[in-house]
This record gives sequence, structure tokens and C-alpha cells, in this order.
Amino acid sequence: MKRILIVEDNAVISSIYADMYRLAGFEVEVAEDGEVGLRKLAEFKPDLIQLDLQMPKVDGVEVIRRLRAQPQWAHLPILVLSTAYVSDVVTGALQSGATQCLSKANCAPKNVIEAARKLLAAHARPAPVSVTADATQVQQGPTPGAMPQQSETSVADDGGRGASETDVRRPFVVHASEIQRELLNRLSALVAPGATAPREEALAQLRRTVGWLTGHAATSGFVRISHLAGALEVLLNEMVRNPQKVTPSSLRTVSQAIHTLVVLCEEAAEQRAEELESVLVLAVDDDPVSRRVLASSLADAGLRTLCLEDADVALAVLKDNPVDLVLLDVDMPGMDGFELCRRVRSFATNRRTPVIFVTGMTDTETRVGSAWNGGTDFIAKPFVPTEMAVKALALLLNPRRTSAVKDLAHDNGRLAA
Repeated sequence: MKRILIVEDNAVISSIYADMYRLAGFEVEVAEDGEVGLRKLAEFKPDLIQLDLQMPKVDGVEVIRRLRAQPQWAHLPILVLSTAYVSDVVTGALQSGATQCLSKANCAPKNVIEAARKLLAAHARPAPVSVTADATQVQQGPTPGAMPQQSETSVADDGGRGASETDVRRPFVVHASEIQRELLNRLSALVAPGATAPREEALAQLRRTVGWLTGHAATSGFVRISHLAGALEVLLNEMVRNPQKVTPSSLRTVSQAIHTLVVLCEEAAEQRAEELESVLVLAVDDDPVSRRVLASSLADAGLRTLCLEDADVALAVLKDNPVDLVLLDVDMPGMDGFELCRRVRSFATNRRTPVIFVTGMTDTETRVGSAWNGGTDFIAKPFVPTEMAVKALALLLNPRRTSAVKDLAHDNGRLAA
């Protein structure tokens, strides 16, 4: 019987995977962090390690480095589960010797178990598996726009004893109301007037809750919830590590994401098509650096983005082609972002399309102008790339998207008044 060592600090995730591996015929041991995982290696002698990257004490990349430094573990298959929003960490894991990386958000447990089987089979062959350290090895699963429908088939191929995907999803649905309350309570502790907890503590608690939700939703098959929660978890990590990233803009984005997650959890029982329908984001900015950052941050979120530098070209595109989200700089040569937004609102094709102004002009006049000229929301440069991904996903994944956009516009209107 092959042995799997799961190194994961989220007890819910490790428990779910441990049960599924056992149903699939594996012997399993769990370590709650990297330090414990390294200690258990010698006594358990696993045939494969399933490893999280973001853990306390000793993180996943350091675990890989220490393993590969020991000859007896030089070729041990290491299957990493992480999030697409920490691509630099994933690259570090591959360069340190991870065998394969999968996205938590886009891989159902049965896909992870199948990947483990393939790695074990390859490792058992006489010829060693050749593993390069190129970041292109990262397998994030299908992008949200191409996520296939998953039928209610057996999660573990164990002769009919595996739980169906309906069974896997049921505990999440049963506890959805508790999850909603926990999210809102943690958010209130962070942003509500008169909140008593220190901001650093409130951020850390919210991060832990969202991290738990990321894994629980992923293993339960709720791709959209896991996708947004995974992005938000990374943003919260960045805010915890660098307090300078805790700004009114980032806190507003966190709040928007939490409220979208609450709606998704509320409607979990009715969710059938889990894929994020193919969406298109149009970004207009005359600065090439800004366009590259926008494109990169949205690509990490699995969103197709068309970047344009000329407002007149953008106007022609938007006149006849509906898009799902528009990102506009304000200060551009010729037609500025405000005028472009006003004219776009006159087109039936994009009259209700959310428009986010992304600009370094953060004075009150600009903020008021964004509302008066038809903007849905506002984000200030320089922005944290993950914040842009979270803000876009919070708008696009909200099943009540139209009302959410109206609420944002109303808030901006109050600001303008």
C-alpha cells in the first residue's frame, strides 16, 4: 500500500484529503505544518508528499529545499497544492524541486488523487522522472472561463465506495449560514466603526477564516467560492505582512469580496454550473507599465483582458461590442476617462457594464467625478495587483451582479453628494 504524507495547516482540508486517499486505497499520515512534516518523514517514509506552500513555522518552499538536500528524498514525488495568485511562490517551489503544482481553486479532490496516482506510477518506472524548474509546469487546471461541468461521479475510484460529488458538497451547504455569519463577523471586527480589536489581529483572523473557506470550498466542489476566496486570502496575506497596503481602497475591496462570498454561500444549494462564464475585461490606459500590471493581475484571476492605450479606439470597440468589465484611467491624452465613460453609457451595448476608474489622481474632485460621470467604483494607483484581481472577481462572480453594481453606484453617488 502506497503511503501519502499530507502537509497542510488547514485541518478541514487535510481531513478531507486524508479520507479520500484512504478510500482510494492509500495509507495516509497528516502533518499540521512544515516542521512536523519534516519530522514525520523518517518514521512514516512516504511514497509521495502532498504539500501546501503557505504554512506557519516552516513554509512549503523551505520544506522542499530541505528534502531535496537529502539524498534519500532527492526523487520523492512532491505534489504541491497552492493558489494561482502566488505565482512567485509557486515558481520558487518548482525551482526548489516540486514535482507538480496544482491550483486549489480549480482542482477537485478526485483530480488531485488522479495526479498523485500518475506521479507514483511515473516514480515507479526504472527511468527517473525528469523535472525541470520552469514555471510553465504549474498546472492550474482550466481557467474559470473554461471550467468543465463535473458530473456526480465517484470522487475516489474504490469499487463504488467513493462519495459522490453531491455527498461531498452537502456538508458545505448545511453549514453555509454559519460560514456567512463568520465572514460578516470577521469583517465587522475589521472595518465597523467602534471595532475594539487591533487592526492587525482582525486582519489575521479574517485571513484565517478566508483561508479555511478557500480550502473547504475547493474540496467541496464550489469553484467560484474557492476562486474568489483564494484571491482574497492572498490579498489579506499581503495586508498582514505589509501594513502600508492597508488603505481605504484595499479595505473597501476586502468588504466587497466578503459580501460577494456571503451571497455565493447563501446560494450554494442552488449552484449548478460552477464555471465562471467566459468574460472579457477591457482596460484603457495610456501608460504601458500600468497596462502590463493590469493584464498580469487579471490573468492570474483567469480573466481575459483586452488592453488599449487609445480612448478613441476603446470607444469604437465599446460601441458595438459588449464587455463584462471596463477599467479606465482618468488622465489620458485627448479624450479623458470621464468623457469616455459618459459616452459609453450612451451605448446600449455597455450601458450597465461596471466601470472601475484606475488612476493616480486621488483627490476629492477626481473621486467625485468618477461617480458623476458614470463610474461604478474607484481604485487608486499604485494598487496592489491582487487587489485588482479581487475587485474584478467580486463584481463578476456576484450572482446578483446587477444589484451589486447599483449598490456601488449608489455609494459613489452619496460620495459625490
